[in-house]
Amino acid sequence: NSGFQQSRGPSEGYSYPVCTTYGRRHPGECRRAAGTCFKCGQTGQLRKDCKKNTTASTSGQADKKPGASGRVFAVTKDHATKTSGIPPVREVEFSIELIPGAEPISKA
Repeated sequence: NSGFQQSRGPSEGYSYPVCTTYGRRHPGECRRAAGTCFKCGQTGQLRKDCKKNTTASTSGQADKKPGASGRVFAVTKDHATKTSGIPPVREVEFSIELIPGAEPISKA
């Protein structure tokens, strides 16, 4: 899936240059700077207005990738105590050593 790799960045040891228009890496001429459609390359239109988006599909989602499916599980306290393999809830004592004058790693 090369479109995914390009949107996430190079992965096989090569590197695209940083775009001077918006600071992301991509191959070739910047379509944003040139004012061309990211989908078809036509000048003067945005991807959402691209004529290639109109297909015979009535749902309007023929060009979109299917979404990821997931599962959600809820484990109640009663179920957890009856199920083997799930460790019981434990209290753990710990301490954090503070260094006087040290700066925080991140600030909110």
